[in-house]
Amino acid sequence: MPEGQKSYSKTKPIQKSEFAPLLAWWNNRVENEQAWRVPVEKIAENGWNLDIKNPFVKAEEKSHTTAELLALLHESFAKSDELLRALQ
Repeated sequence: MPEGQKSYSKTKPIQKSEFAPLLAWWNNRVENEQAWRVPVEKIAENGWNLDIKNPFVKAEEKSHTTAELLALLHESFAKSDELLRALQ
């Protein structure tokens, strides 16, 4: 997407010039953060689903303070208590 644009629309369609980097890459294809190879065996294991996560993107680690963890735990226990009351 062009910088500052969230999506394409009827009034803001994709421009031919936006394909220039793709055309430059096409004849000398190398794997990068936007293009990677997936073995057909992996696709078959995935039930032929092509929605495969980008291997270059690292999972973001979340760190919480003790107070935040206790608050999350308290919320979880409250939800559990509410569900148990509903079952009774």
